[in-house]
Amino acid sequence: MIRLDLVTAERRSQFFTWEPFRKEETALVDLPVGGSLPWALLYPSSYKVGMSNLGLHYIFFGLKQNGIGAERVFLSPSSLSVDGERHLRDFAVITASVAYEVDVVALMRLLSREKIPLSWDERAKVGGPIVGIGGALTYINPLIFSGLADFVVLGDGEVALRAVVKAVREAMSCGRRDKLWADLSEHPSIYVPAVHNVLIEKGEELGKVRGYCSNLGDLLGHSLWLTPHATFGRTLLVELQRGCARRCPYCTIPACFGRDRKQPIEVVKGKIETLQHRFSFDQVGLVTPEASDYPHLDSLLDFLEELNCGVSFASLRLDTLTPKMVRALVAGGRRGLTVAPECGSDALRYSLGKPFSNETVIKTLRMAADEGVRSAKLYFMVGLPGERDEDVLQIADLARSIRDSARLKVVLAVNIFVPKPHTPWSKAPFLGQREGRRRLVLLKKALRGDSRGIGVREGGAKEAAVEYRLTWARLQDGISLTAKGQPFDGFLDTKETTRELSALGLSWKL
Repeated sequence: MIRLDLVTAERRSQFFTWEPFRKEETALVDLPVGGSLPWALLYPSSYKVGMSNLGLHYIFFGLKQNGIGAERVFLSPSSLSVDGERHLRDFAVITASVAYEVDVVALMRLLSREKIPLSWDERAKVGGPIVGIGGALTYINPLIFSGLADFVVLGDGEVALRAVVKAVREAMSCGRRDKLWADLSEHPSIYVPAVHNVLIEKGEELGKVRGYCSNLGDLLGHSLWLTPHATFGRTLLVELQRGCARRCPYCTIPACFGRDRKQPIEVVKGKIETLQHRFSFDQVGLVTPEASDYPHLDSLLDFLEELNCGVSFASLRLDTLTPKMVRALVAGGRRGLTVAPECGSDALRYSLGKPFSNETVIKTLRMAADEGVRSAKLYFMVGLPGERDEDVLQIADLARSIRDSARLKVVLAVNIFVPKPHTPWSKAPFLGQREGRRRLVLLKKALRGDSRGIGVREGGAKEAAVEYRLTWARLQDGISLTAKGQPFDGFLDTKETTRELSALGLSWKL
């Protein structure tokens, strides 16, 4: 859900200052001051969320290393730049890191409010800012930005960063945006709508590929800043792995984010130890699609215990959760556990690539309770292929069994399944608002009368419908995401989008 009042944000910017936030930031790496181009690095969400995103840290670091005058911009508590307190419209270059579909709406609204033309061709006519897009959404459907962006970086941003900086500098020096488009269109991992859209519509094979960093040990590998205002507080985020070797049919990570690549354990330990000698942080957050897939996790947990560092995990899988992992969480002061059974039926869960039973779920959470966990947040989806009403009702049964057997407070986070491009279930039907709403109501009714200690947080049916339409959208000449009107009123044809993504070179392969 988008919680953004841009009129209020505009008024707030008249007297807001980022100075208190900057004073509480701790930079973990020395960075050059200033730079040769006024460049906004935009994360279309709050400062709290954006500063918890490692991709933002990495790209800011890379821009500064290349001598760019980068400044961070968020939607709230102000849309002035953090580093220089400037309006977005004052920057010659804007690159946005877009992680989720709904962030596209926020991005468009902010550009519109700043009086920045939404389409690349209109900006070219009036000499408006160059707008580039990166982030997780570019791995899945970069065509969303076909009417907006001057360029879209496909995959890991670090792979194309130097080429982007070089091309932007050269184009700015001669005042030729067409040169920028031409130069960047030659890069194997950059999509340039002004050049490529016509070719895609003809069905020509462009052969673009997502860029993947092969050696994570050579990258920064951790947070660039610590701040108490991030989602996880003053937590040192450390990346252990990218990509995934599992084949869950609903998930974009194995389909779009590349093979699993791991940061070497000795490199990880060395970085943490060096930083701990210089800085104070509350805990270490281990960033990976699945923590237990990191082969040296036990050794790392022992190392962090010796350093007296608390631990948090970005992702935990129920069937591989160990007492050691839970003890590390509890030692760091955490009493809540977040896991994803995904559904209440054993058979349906097996079809998701998660071959563990409800009995295993209950047993594992009982173990967690014995280790000191007091609450569990459980992620579920409704509307999965093959789901019946009985499967939805079993979510309620499982929740009650966990509460009673493991003696935990239970929160159910229930969302409607949205099929994604490139995944094995990309062609699965979307439930739709009416049926999605019915199944959510069915679940809540099943909990009535015996819901003590069980809470439900549902993702709305309308929000799921917007996500589905954005997931498969191609925003062409008439951009329909504006500051006013409907959240989305644009082009949607999943077969056509699949064909065009294939022409771009991003067909699904495992």
